[in-house]
Amino acid sequence: MPHRTTRDLKELVPHVRELAGEWIRQCNAVGLDVRISETYRSDIRQAHLYTTGKSDVQTTGAHGFRVALDFFYVENSKTAYPAQKMIDAAAIAERLGFEWGGRWKKPDPPHLQMLGGLTLAQYRRGMRPEWWQWPPKPVTDTPDDKSDDTEDEDVKRYNTLGEIAVELGNWAFETINKLVEKGHLKGDERGNLNLSEDMIRMFVILDRAGAFD
Repeated sequence: MPHRTTRDLKELVPHVRELAGEWIRQCNAVGLDVRISETYRSDIRQAHLYTTGKSDVQTTGAHGFRVALDFFYVENSKTAYPAQKMIDAAAIAERLGFEWGGRWKKPDPPHLQMLGGLTLAQYRRGMRPEWWQWPPKPVTDTPDDKSDDTEDEDVKRYNTLGEIAVELGNWAFETINKLVEKGHLKGDERGNLNLSEDMIRMFVILDRAGAFD
């Protein structure tokens, strides 16, 4: 499924993956049996969560940039978020450089992220900390003279219905226009929809399945 949950630490950028592994080791050493519920989250999955009411966030955040993870515990064979254990695990993570969602104005206790001193707005403008890298470089014995150190270009985003109509066509425009008219898509404070083609395709699939009727 294109909107499946990804729990694999290998889906994080190497710097964050290594620190996440160290966090898990340190937690386990003091009896905190943390479990990972999600690492990387695609635009398609975020669109699925948004349209099914499981998230009020339209655009993928730190998970989409492969620098975040969510965690939980298991108690009596059920998913659990015991307050003190969440705090204790978060304290270890913060010592390793993670930001804990439990300290936010709108708390998200299971969430850990590492933005490297940048904001999500800066990430969306194409800025990255020096350690951010995806895909990981292959391990070689000799330097790769053909390596390209330039940043990958950001995924194309469509901000207006006009852009969608002209560049993608009616198959995309009809669904997105429908969602805008129904108030499901409102855009940011400037009215920018900020949709990738993958997100638009997922909205179209859901629309054709009758999700918005």
